[in-house]
Amino acid sequence: MNDLQFASAGSNATFTFSATIPTNGDYEIFIFYSSYATNALVTISSFTINNTYSVDMTTRGSKWVSLDQFNFTAGETVQVTISALGANGYVIADGIRFSKIPQADNVSFAGLPGSTFSNSPIALTGNPAGGFFSGNGIIFNAFNPAIAGSGFHNINYHYTNVSGCKTVVSQTILVGTLNYIVNYGLGTIAP
Repeated sequence: MNDLQFASAGSNATFTFSATIPTNGDYEIFIFYSSYATNALVTISSFTINNTYSVDMTTRGSKWVSLDQFNFTAGETVQVTISALGANGYVIADGIRFSKIPQADNVSFAGLPGSTFSNSPIALTGNPAGGFFSGNGIIFNAFNPAIAGSGFHNINYHYTNVSGCKTVVSQTILVGTLNYIVNYGLGTIAP
């Protein structure tokens, strides 16, 4: 929402930007300004919040500056009010932006047991598809205990969704070795 508004220092002017949230989720609210006040008051309000911030508009101006992050419900009306009341310089409100924060997908992988005593490769399946595996003994989409060797190994599945949100999930496997002890039980031989 761009709607340039300005007021001189100490006036009682306020500028209110209003938006209706389109979908449930977490949103970051940004403000764009180019001002001379070091103490402009900005209030974000809805039926769930009412937070006021003192913003130094002499720094980081002429670009989008994050105010805060909130969880909103679809249909909720949010107002951002910028006030020149008590300001020590011009207050210029250029615009407000609501950006939905991308959520990580439900990322997981299957096929890895908690332990193995086998040297055979174990096929792994990532969900959603399209990610990649990493860790000792990983060859493409398989864990190879013979390559990893004995001990505990962390195996990771990395996935990046279409919004660029990166998620890594991990599982641990214990690779063991079997040592056979042979007791022939020959007993006692008497002459």
